[in-house]
Amino acid sequence: MLQSNYATLDAGLKAVQDAPDFSSPEKMCVRCPEDRSVLAAKGTTFTLVESPAVKPCHNTPATRAKLSEVRVESLFGPRPGTTVGEGSYNMLIRLIHNREQLTMCKYHYHVTVRKCPPLHLPEHAHGSCSLNNAWGSRCQLTCSQGYKLVGHDVTECGDKLKWTNPLPQCRAVKGCPLPMSPEHGRLSCETPERGEGSDINSSGDMLDEGSVCRYVCDPGYTVPPLQAHLAVIRCRSHSWNSTTDPSCQAETANMPQVVLADAQYRHALRHHRKRASCWANPCQGGGTCLNGPHPSKPMLCICPPDREGEYCERARCQEELCENGGRCMVHGDKAVCYCPPDFTGPRCQVSQVSDNRVYSTDAIPVINKSYTLAH
Repeated sequence: MLQSNYATLDAGLKAVQDAPDFSSPEKMCVRCPEDRSVLAAKGTTFTLVESPAVKPCHNTPATRAKLSEVRVESLFGPRPGTTVGEGSYNMLIRLIHNREQLTMCKYHYHVTVRKCPPLHLPEHAHGSCSLNNAWGSRCQLTCSQGYKLVGHDVTECGDKLKWTNPLPQCRAVKGCPLPMSPEHGRLSCETPERGEGSDINSSGDMLDEGSVCRYVCDPGYTVPPLQAHLAVIRCRSHSWNSTTDPSCQAETANMPQVVLADAQYRHALRHHRKRASCWANPCQGGGTCLNGPHPSKPMLCICPPDREGEYCERARCQEELCENGGRCMVHGDKAVCYCPPDFTGPRCQVSQVSDNRVYSTDAIPVINKSYTLAH
């Protein structure tokens, strides 16, 4: 392939050399540029092609002054100012001065992307990397469903071309993924009895094998009768016995109330009736309540990403909530973004002249006359 490229370059070189020569007796003498090697910057896998460095044959003040008048014409290969990825490129140029061809030059342009060693992920692990294993790449690590990640969930290709964190392990979890709460409703889940002194599985994304969850609608809403069989689900063999979630719809005068008629599920729900603290739904802000077997911890709230506290009673600033340098702060019961000048919007995502307002994440502006960034 390289010989073929050189054959093309030589053919182009001969064609131009055979063209009429309009040189003058005072034809300027220049040297062809040398081969060039460049490194891609951190966080990128490409670079801009730079103009070749042309030098005079005789380094005198007069020739150096005329050097700026030399024009470079690209005949083959990437042109200066274009982007190229990693690789070696054959370049053919023509140097012209005062409308006269001085010479033809061919050289190589090498682009190198610095890299860390390839990530060899353990079994059941998955990685999503911004730039594969290139310098500056950031990789988010996860495990397959049914497995729990033990270790760091993020690693980066650092300046020493080493990954910043060791790879995690994925351990099998006997249980089911935590279901999502329905709109206009909540989930109430119970874990199975595991003996005195046992504790609740509080991993936040898995429930123990044998757990039972019930969908409970907010006042004024109910599960439609045709979805009544979906209102209670049970974790069996690492999966829920139903993959379809019920919905909570607004009650009407003619809509009958859903009654759980399956004796098997009624028995499961009665299993911890004396400690069923979740039926009153103490979790706030869309948190999921888990009933546990330990008397000292009869319930546990699993909070969504934007809430925290024992009962999910406090708003929480999420990572990267605010854009363009905005700062997140808890304002009342909501996380809000304090935007820098020239940016606005709920997440500081709109570029415009600042109007001295602070926006909450639900797009309701909160006026802040002092307008200062959060610290």
